[in-house]
Amino acid sequence: MDFTFDVAGPAMKISKERSAEIRRELLDSTAKEILQVGFSSITMAQIASNCDIAVSTITNRFRDKFELIDALVAEVIEPELGQQFDAQTRAFWSGETQLPTFNQDQMGVISELTLAATHTPQLRPIIGPFLTARATAGALARDEAAAVGLARPELDPNGQLFFQLATSIGHYIASLTSTAPQNVRVQINELIRLTLLDLPLASGLSPSNVRTPRAVPALPERSEPLDEVGKTLIDSARTTFSKQGYEGSNLQEIARATGHTTGAIYSRFTGKADLMRTLVLESVAPSSLSSFNATRSLIESLGSLTDESLGNYLARLNSDSLAEERALRLVARDAARRESAIAEVVGPLQDIHLALLADVFRNHIESGLLRADLDPESLAWWMVSFPVAVNLLGDVFPESHPIDWLSLLTVTNRALMTHPQ
Repeated sequence: MDFTFDVAGPAMKISKERSAEIRRELLDSTAKEILQVGFSSITMAQIASNCDIAVSTITNRFRDKFELIDALVAEVIEPELGQQFDAQTRAFWSGETQLPTFNQDQMGVISELTLAATHTPQLRPIIGPFLTARATAGALARDEAAAVGLARPELDPNGQLFFQLATSIGHYIASLTSTAPQNVRVQINELIRLTLLDLPLASGLSPSNVRTPRAVPALPERSEPLDEVGKTLIDSARTTFSKQGYEGSNLQEIARATGHTTGAIYSRFTGKADLMRTLVLESVAPSSLSSFNATRSLIESLGSLTDESLGNYLARLNSDSLAEERALRLVARDAARRESAIAEVVGPLQDIHLALLADVFRNHIESGLLRADLDPESLAWWMVSFPVAVNLLGDVFPESHPIDWLSLLTVTNRALMTHPQ
């Protein structure tokens, strides 16, 4: 059977096979664009240009980009990444140490769509079934492991499933603005294995390479202090960006909320990117420093950590009062890929946290409190990236079953000790 489409010019007939090829090229191009610029910035025009076809060739097949994304997840990512992720999950719960790999680019697309779903609820019914399918397959594998004594029986089964997914998504998000330590996933996966499987906590880890400590960069400063109007604009931008995202926000709305025109913004900032950059310096950086200090205090007390102190830390991470702060950090990371002015502050801010946390871990390893086969750089990376994804998944899917992270992280803490109790 032949189909007639407008392919970069006059109408022409193409075969059913060629039509299927074009559809796959469009879906692959969409995935590539999402990884390069994020969901909010993809356009039908650029996707068509990448495939050297007319935009009408896309609109003949898909009503809008949500239908395009739905097809990408259902036709490409589910049968490929979905099956690969499930195979890795089954291998993990069967006790295998060498796990099958999965398509990291497609995992990046899922991470991007999950990130975008915070401000684009139309994406939730698209990625929801994919994540639910992974949870269902993981639950089956976990139950089979529990039946033969491989899974730790005292841990929350839902948490065990999200542990791996949050680690993958968190790794991707942190990589948007910082360079991950080489082979960071190796040690993290081994620590997850010690946490979730019913293994001796003192089981050895793969030797880690001696790494050069991450440099502590200087955080840029604003050349001129803000006046009162500038501070009011920053407060308005904070609310708008956290609710609508970077791409979904406009300067007119930000200015109008303060009773000013956009002239008040342009007389103090060079544009939207400079406004976001200043917001990171003036608001996000100080609040994230407070969160960092709470994390560092937790790490410094690992040797005498109690369920109460760990519970208080987790409660703080999940506090509704910090929802705006969590949203802004994600928005800033997302915007940093497209705006160099924002990347100049977001990247160094995360690198500062990574470097300082790695130093705390390194000191504990050298003192003998933490086991000698740990890699402080990998631990710091996990400590920064994992909570980001946990909170993201909770914000995007608030109806999901509450997870008992306390029981899980208590076991992880014991696994880090030189002499686990």
